[in-house]
Amino acid sequence: MIVDELKDFRDKLMQYLAYRTKQINQHKGLTKEELADFELIYEEISISAGKYTQLVKEYTGLETIKTSAGLQDVWNWAFNFEKNTLVVSALDNCLQATSRTIGKL
Repeated sequence: MIVDELKDFRDKLMQYLAYRTKQINQHKGLTKEELADFELIYEEISISAGKYTQLVKEYTGLETIKTSAGLQDVWNWAFNFEKNTLVVSALDNCLQATSRTIGKL
């Protein structure tokens, strides 16, 4: 069922956000175990994002995030490997939008 799949996607986004927050905002490296988990989660959510982002966009209107270069795709920023706080903001926006989509289904 799509709601269960979206909940799983959201849970993985939450864990990915926690890892990226640790790396970016807290300036800490990941342990060996965390890095292995991070890589698995990234692979899973990047594939799932291809499946669910359009649905999330349709239900919430979330498409862009304001950057110094203007409005850019929020999902591209969410999965960007830069150590930029904008990545954390984009991930948080995507997580919230996914939760709102679940609530509307």
